[in-house]
Amino acid sequence: MSFSTWHNYGYGLQTDNINIKSVESLEELIGRAPKYQAHIKEYFMEREIARPTIEDYLELDEDFNNGLASIMYEIIKETEGVELTACDDFECCHYLLYQPLYPWQMKSEDSQMTEERLDEIFERYFSIITDDAISLDYLSPENGG
Repeated sequence: MSFSTWHNYGYGLQTDNINIKSVESLEELIGRAPKYQAHIKEYFMEREIARPTIEDYLELDEDFNNGLASIMYEIIKETEGVELTACDDFECCHYLLYQPLYPWQMKSEDSQMTEERLDEIFERYFSIITDDAISLDYLSPENGG
């Protein structure tokens, strides 16, 4: 059996230190993505969760457990057509990143992407759920398995 490590290089932020204002702000954010919102309602109905908490929302991603990063990934993908990466590192810190792409992997949204446009997208969606300033940077979380 072997063990390998990898880095997810990209522009974005760590999402664990984001202070979510309230369940209502999270629900407002999710309301921007109707398909994802319908999926979440079905998910909670199946689990008989009538009044979800912030923790319930952060546990939606049962496959990778990336919490808020996974929620933001889904919302931004549906609303902006931009595919980000939700990932974690060795210490279970979660990240939301825009990763570099080869030209043949790019959609039209990617070919027109700029750092300023990404800043605007991140700010637009994170400002719904937090009053904290977000700090975007070039990151390379390392993980392995």
